[in-house]
Amino acid sequence: CVQRPAQSPCTPRADDGRPSSSPLTHYCSYFHTDGSGVDWGWKAYMEPLGIPPQVTPFSHASLLLTLRANALADLKGKTPQALPEKLIDLWLVSLASAAMGQALLCVVVGANAVLRVPAQEAHEARAQLQLLLDIWVEGMRWPLPVPPGLALQWLKDPENLNALLDLYEGSSHLRAERNKDPALARTYPTLRDVLDSGHFERIAQVVYAPLSDWAAHIVVDPLPEDPAQDEHEDLS
Repeated sequence: CVQRPAQSPCTPRADDGRPSSSPLTHYCSYFHTDGSGVDWGWKAYMEPLGIPPQVTPFSHASLLLTLRANALADLKGKTPQALPEKLIDLWLVSLASAAMGQALLCVVVGANAVLRVPAQEAHEARAQLQLLLDIWVEGMRWPLPVPPGLALQWLKDPENLNALLDLYEGSSHLRAERNKDPALARTYPTLRDVLDSGHFERIAQVVYAPLSDWAAHIVVDPLPEDPAQDEHEDLS
């Protein structure tokens, strides 16, 4: 559904697939999945032709709209929080866009919330991308002992070794992080191997601390609970 200014007709959509423009004040898209839990969806790229100053400080910005079938936020606390481990790809896209001088506003519609992601500053994005590239080059020489889920849990609560152990080596209700990467499992079979590598804390701070900080600034709008979705998550 769309909301248009008074006496402002919508530009007809081109039949040949070309982008169309429309003077809209709001745009809503309703997306329904089959509840399979598969992480799939679609993306829509939108470029505002004019953005009021109160909406964003950037005079020229693009909008990336992404829909995903999985839960993207933790709604259990007093303040809803975006889950950074679910948004790594979006963080990288946002960084790359900002580094090229193109402000990118992102809206992500997930199973349990709508996330509104502000654009990043160009100079900060370039500096962070350079750090990530340096770590990537390092990772081409040897397996890095820093799986995303483990690093983010350590940043959240570094003293909770039981949680780190369950996450990395697995438990009756958690799949082991090490088993998601054969090279990681061979090189660092235990959590102690990871922590004693001498590189875990350094790389976690360089790569995942900025990701966590970025996610903390995302505006989270919870969606109404879907009983069918909750039932599926309980069964899975």
